[in-house]
Amino acid sequence: MKLYSGDFTSEIGQELIALVESGVLTPIYRYSEFRLFDQDKLFELFIGEMLLKVDGNYQYVRVQDGDNREAWALISESVYDSSIFGFKVGTVETAMVAEGFSGGHNILFTSIVGFAKKNFYRYLNLSLNTNDSSCPQFVNAAANSGFYYINTLVTFGFTKQTFSDLNLDYKIDPEISVRFSTPDDFEPLYRLAAKAYKIDRYHLDNNLPKHHCDRIYSESLRNSFFDGFVDGILVATYHEEPIGYFSGKYRRVEELGITAGTGVISSVSPEHRGLGVFQAMNKALIEWLNQVSDFSEYGTYINNHPVHSVYIKSRMRMVRGALQMALYLPGN
Repeated sequence: MKLYSGDFTSEIGQELIALVESGVLTPIYRYSEFRLFDQDKLFELFIGEMLLKVDGNYQYVRVQDGDNREAWALISESVYDSSIFGFKVGTVETAMVAEGFSGGHNILFTSIVGFAKKNFYRYLNLSLNTNDSSCPQFVNAAANSGFYYINTLVTFGFTKQTFSDLNLDYKIDPEISVRFSTPDDFEPLYRLAAKAYKIDRYHLDNNLPKHHCDRIYSESLRNSFFDGFVDGILVATYHEEPIGYFSGKYRRVEELGITAGTGVISSVSPEHRGLGVFQAMNKALIEWLNQVSDFSEYGTYINNHPVHSVYIKSRMRMVRGALQMALYLPGN
């Protein structure tokens, strides 16, 4: 058995692509849940995504045990998170194990932990797609290696073809209105973002200082306003006072010939919950993203019952679940 790790160079990227093309490794392709695209198009998208990652901020871990017994994962430093927490934070992506590689999942995650220690990561994020038939093996292998469960992110979505099936007839306080943000909204929304989040992968992890978790969201709002992290921020007002926001973005996916939209992050003032603020913002964001994209996705944590309920009542269909796990290495 051989173990390799290092920078994800163009040469390494081509090796990974060849293993997927030959069928040795089978990833869960992005957007495969929408059933709008054939496998060839999704494979083209996978190639494009891998080529964007080579010679950048990505590293890889590879386990090889004879012919066609392969296990891979990509790891990248989350530079923004590292700057907030003051220690090295990373994300594990594109974990794949060849079918028939007995023990491959456990070996891969043991190798990932060793890689993290060697490269001075203190914290690793991991998100496992529940549509992957091997998700249980990944969960068990990760847990056996020291990862622990945080929460489950549930993603809903719709396409232009199913937009007319949605139910957006919410009961909303008539004093609530929604508009696109202006620069004057930043200060009140920044203060809101610093105190409003509690049900998220960071605040639910007791290994992370809560004041840093607050900054993750307040500073991300700054990035959204001034650094183009999102394409639009919808602001809810009550008697003209900003009391909530919901951001969104969209991107052209040339390999598929479509534009994909995403509801990014939302927050409602604790003092104004129960008035229909989120429903109003959700309706406005859905209508906007339907205008600029071919389909869009919206995520929420499984225990965020108010948001979960709105998405279900909207008749968006569930796209995927993502089991979110983490590894904390206090000695690094």
